[in-house]
Amino acid sequence: MAADWQSIATSTQLSILDSIPPQWRLSPKDKNLSVKDVRAIPKACGLLTPKQLEITETTATTLLEQLRSRALSSVEITEAFCARAAIAHQLVCLQAARML
Repeated sequence: MAADWQSIATSTQLSILDSIPPQWRLSPKDKNLSVKDVRAIPKACGLLTPKQLEITETTATTLLEQLRSRALSSVEITEAFCARAAIAHQLVCLQAARML
């Protein structure tokens, strides 16, 4: 019975990871990291542009001002956060898999 839930969990995780767009997938070298503090990976992995990094590290108040003034579009903001969330999700799944 234990093998059943593990195979289901693995299959589900792989299915979710496969749904991440290729441009947001971590490289094998990033997946082999054995660090507990992964906060530097979004900057180091090279998946986010400098502008996306800036957007995702900006306060909500500033983002609203930039959106209102049309300095940024809602698409730019959404894509930046989706990309960063995809990176975070992959890192969480990697850590969870190592715990099994």
